[in-house]
Amino acid sequence: MKNKIKNICISATLLVLTSCGGGSGGTTPSTGGSNSTNNINSGGTTSNPNTPPPVSYGSNAVGVLQTGLMKNAEVTIHEISPSGRVDRNPLFKETTTAGDINHAGYFNTHSSELKDNSYYLYKYVGRSGVALDMNMDGKQDPHVDNYPEGEYDSVSVVVKGEWIKQLGNKVFRITYLSDLISNKLKYTAYSTSGYEDKYQPIVQKYIKNDINSDGIIDMKDVISFNPLINLKDTVGEYRNVIWKNIVIAGRVFMNMHMFSKVREVGSVDVNCGEAMYGIVKDDTRVLVDGSKFTMIDTTDVTSMSVLGELDKNIEFIEFSKNKNTVYALTKDKSKSYLNRSFVSIDISTDSPQLNYEISNNPNEDLFSYRFSNDKSRLYLIKRIENGSPRYLEIYDISETQATLLKRHEISSKASDLYISENKNILYVVEDYDNALNIIREIDISNLNSIQIKGKGFETVSGRDLFSQASKAPYVNEAKNTMFVCSKTKLIAYKEK
Repeated sequence: MKNKIKNICISATLLVLTSCGGGSGGTTPSTGGSNSTNNINSGGTTSNPNTPPPVSYGSNAVGVLQTGLMKNAEVTIHEISPSGRVDRNPLFKETTTAGDINHAGYFNTHSSELKDNSYYLYKYVGRSGVALDMNMDGKQDPHVDNYPEGEYDSVSVVVKGEWIKQLGNKVFRITYLSDLISNKLKYTAYSTSGYEDKYQPIVQKYIKNDINSDGIIDMKDVISFNPLINLKDTVGEYRNVIWKNIVIAGRVFMNMHMFSKVREVGSVDVNCGEAMYGIVKDDTRVLVDGSKFTMIDTTDVTSMSVLGELDKNIEFIEFSKNKNTVYALTKDKSKSYLNRSFVSIDISTDSPQLNYEISNNPNEDLFSYRFSNDKSRLYLIKRIENGSPRYLEIYDISETQATLLKRHEISSKASDLYISENKNILYVVEDYDNALNIIREIDISNLNSIQIKGKGFETVSGRDLFSQASKAPYVNEAKNTMFVCSKTKLIAYKEK
């Protein structure tokens, strides 16, 4: 991070889902290309399914780009040949409606002009538009005016013409779920032969309830899926893992764009090392991790000072519930990567103190970690240096002590994990290559008889959906101040 920030921007590639790539070839000419006239009605909201959409396109179904709710975004519609070839020349190009969160994001699907038995790719290419709801809570983000235009992930969905026509007056929704499922079958698989049969088992890995109430769970439920009201209708892995990471990434995006322009108002020398991470503890204190764990007095951001240090190479994880303790990773400074440990640090005073450390065997590394929602349990994946297997360790933890409950051998491919809300099921990610991750369920309701279930579902190829959101500058809203940690300084910025 440079000491001088000229502008603050972040690409929505932080959002953790990929899109369909470009089609190959095709000769069908574009017969659309111009935007339809939007008849804006009063009212309407993406979060209320009983409120009619605020636009009308005559006999055509209304679509909405509900990935952060994108206004002024270009959506293209492509026909797919019976052999699975996608025409790269779009049949139609549309731009989503502008306005506030109750009016933005809608577009003409041209459903009345589609062939019933043909397949079509609806695609947002990611080079236009502005998101209004990055953390997907149904409320317009407070700093939308600072958001960049056209710096978002592309998303898409493949549908049959008759599916959209059968929606009637319901809205056709492009979401991260539709993009995820459409990515399961590449264009070479988009042939009409058996296409719906291929989709069916994939859809049912993510959706458990009949969203559109037609008696079957299929792609028509996917294009009806409203993430603001239908998360309860998805399986636990999507609801508790993928969706939570989408929300985390959206919050990071929001924080990064809280200020449009900034000016430096103060700094203090501190050895951040490679971590470059400042954490706001409260209105008067900022913690800095790195080669030393340091507490900074920020009562006056124009004259900050170091209060106390802990001589450990620390990477912050998160606070305890009362914010008197920091949970973190630490590593041997003489080693570049291996032998990281989990630590609890008391920050109730101005001089950080080590509560306890969960150390490893000399040839082991702490590879991944998760907490239960109430932070009463800690789950670690440990790996052997240059070998296998890997181990799951489960601890009862408090701010002052940790007790090992179970150590259990798991797959040598295990790379990350997530915990169900009732703490009885672990979803473990197995990373087999750059193109495939597998999620496997582990029943830990009885620690004396841990049950590893069969293969779960595959995640999107080419990305790790379970990695934590990238580290970002921390904002103290009470002070209207952003803190950024470079390698040698903690710098405070305010809006110009």
